[in-house]
Amino acid sequence: MSILFQISQARGGAQASLERMAVVMGTLSCTPEPDGAVRREPLANASIRLEGVTFRYTENPVIKNLTLTIPYGQTVALVGASGSGKSTLSQLIVRLYDPQAGSVSIGGIDLRSCSGRDVRRLFGIVPQQPYFFRASVMDNVRLLKPAAPESEIWHALELAHAAEFVRELSDGLHTLIGEDGTTLSGGQRQRLAIARALLAGPSYFIFDEATSALDTVSERNIQDTLQKILPGGTAIIIAHRLATIRYCERILVMKNGRIVQDGDYQMLSSCPGPFADMVRERDFVET
Repeated sequence: MSILFQISQARGGAQASLERMAVVMGTLSCTPEPDGAVRREPLANASIRLEGVTFRYTENPVIKNLTLTIPYGQTVALVGASGSGKSTLSQLIVRLYDPQAGSVSIGGIDLRSCSGRDVRRLFGIVPQQPYFFRASVMDNVRLLKPAAPESEIWHALELAHAAEFVRELSDGLHTLIGEDGTTLSGGQRQRLAIARALLAGPSYFIFDEATSALDTVSERNIQDTLQKILPGGTAIIIAHRLATIRYCERILVMKNGRIVQDGDYQMLSSCPGPFADMVRERDFVET
C-alpha cells in the first residue's frame, strides 16, 4: 500500500507541475501588448537592431544611448564586469522590457508593435540557473516543443552531451526530477537547458553564463557542438570565462551600459583596452 501511495503522490505532483507549465507558458507578457500585434513570422531570420536605447530600472540608466546591429547568422559574445548591462541588453532584445528611449527592432519591426510572447518564442534562452518543474526529464526538455517525438529529444540530448547521464537515470527520459531540478547537479541542469533550447529549433539563441557549472571537458564538448549547429542562426553569448567565447565571430565589451569595444578575440586581445586587460588579469590561456 505504501508503494502505491508513493506512486500516486508522485503522479499527482507531476500532474500539478504540468498544469503549472501550461499556466507559465500562457502567462501574458509584463510589457504592453499592442492592438493588432505583428505576427512573429516576419521576425524570424532577420537582423537585430538597437537604436539609441536607454533603459533604467530606477533612477540611473543601466543601458545608455546604445546603438547596435547584430546581422542574422552572427555569433556575438557580450563580456564585461557584473552590472555592465549585459543581461539587461539581452532582456530588451527578447522584450522582457521596453526601453524608455530609443527602439529595439528585428527585421526593421519595432518590438513594441509585437506580442512579447511571440518575440520570445523565436529565442532559445539558456540562463545561468535554468528552471525545471517537478515533472519528467522528457516533459522538461520538450517544454517549448510539447509534441516533439522521443527521437528528436534524444538527438537534442546528444548535442547537449546530456544523453549519457539521462540514460543512467532510474527511468531514463521518464525519470521524475525535483522542483527546480534539485535532484540534478548544476552541470546536468545546464545541459538539459541547452537540450531544451536546441530542441525548440529557434531563429535566435541567448546563452547567459550557460556553461558556468560545467567542467572544462564538458564545456569544451558543448562549445564544439555549438560551433557546428549555430552557423546559420544568431547566437548571443554572455560569459565571464573568456575561454567560452574564443570562437565567437564578434565580441562586444560592455562598461557602464555602453559598448566600449567591438571586434573578434584575436583583435581585441592584441590591442590595448578593457578586453586585453581581462585576458591578462584572468590568465585565460587554453591548455
